Amino acid sequence: MRCPRPFSRALATTFVASALVLVGAGPTAAEPSDNRVGGANGVDQADFQMPFPCGQVWGASTHGNHPAVDWNGVGPAAGSMDQGLPVLAGLGGTVTAAGDQAGYGTRVVVDHGDGWASVYGHLSAITVEEGQTVSAVTQVGNVGNTGTSGGPHLHWEQRYLGQRLPVLWAAGVPIDPTYGSPGPTYTSANCPPRTFGVSLVPAPGRPRQGPALAKG
Repeated sequence: MRCPRPFSRALATTFVASALVLVGAGPTAAEPSDNRVGGANGVDQADFQMPFPCGQVWGASTHGNHPAVDWNGVGPAAGSMDQGLPVLAGLGGTVTAAGDQAGYGTRVVVDHGDGWASVYGHLSAITVEEGQTVSAVTQVGNVGNTGTSGGPHLHWEQRYLGQRLPVLWAAGVPIDPTYGSPGPTYTSANCPPRTFGVSLVPAPGRPRQGPALAKG
């Protein structure tokens, strides 16, 4: 089940032209004022939700030459306490890769259709299989510290036509990470009944203590 779309199909078509310019294809066109890009059949960045359960609060950081967001636990999940916490898909699709990759360590790739994909890196465990269909709230793995990583966190990428995007979106707004952990905090709106099939599987041998929840 897909999230409600906060803008029209016609506007999404405008975003497609900008995406083609971004990857060096298609006619030259002015980029939309909100810098959003989108797929031809309606999937776009406003559809993405945070890759964490509803109401959890996480910090968003990055570093130089790094078109991704590094999600870090805050509150009771700060520091190494986010190790093993559940990672969700954030948008429905099909798992196209599940295993190890140089640099990323243990990672999952989900194809969302219309040219869009997500990458979830440095996982401690994988809870899906290649070819599996997932919803936004399906767990794909657990936060970890595998690959080229200085500590437990989730490396999250959004890709369009195979290109890593420098600005990631969640819940209809761009994420603005800062250098250094944990970064500014964001609250997950990845909430049922918008999507279905959530199954939070803890990493082997580790009890779960979730990150902070939004108050109010």
